Amino acid sequence: MNTNLELAEKLLSSAEGYCSSINTLMTQNKNTSLDAIGLLASHSLELALKSFLLRHGSDENELSQLGHNLERTWGAAKNAGLDIAVITPNWLKILSAGHVFPFQYTQSKKLKTIQRLENHELYSSVKRVLRLIQEDMERSKMLAESCSQADDIE
Repeated sequence: MNTNLELAEKLLSSAEGYCSSINTLMTQNKNTSLDAIGLLASHSLELALKSFLLRHGSDENELSQLGHNLERTWGAAKNAGLDIAVITPNWLKILSAGHVFPFQYTQSKKLKTIQRLENHELYSSVKRVLRLIQEDMERSKMLAESCSQADDIE
């Protein structure tokens, strides 16, 4: 298997774990800090979007150039064909600002606006993006399998 594809699968698996942790925190502790939810949501999105980019032609160097900037990574994934909003959602802009400077989710006045977004709403938004990327990965695997079977026939 291509090392980029292997890495893409690992990144997506980690993204799913971080996303699942958001749900666990929300259900077990209603007073979970904004920093915890913001960090998990940001990291989950970064890994998922970069997983998509790896499967669609980007290499590790290109991903490194994106850094932790979720807005740029979102735009790159959109340009690579991910079916997401052309205009970056406000919730992502807020997460991106905190993720570029880790652990600053509650320090900035701008970031405090995320408190208006319910944790479950943020979780649902992250989960929707992950679902799109998971579906894309499944389609890619099915296509690769059908191409492999066609090669076996020839």
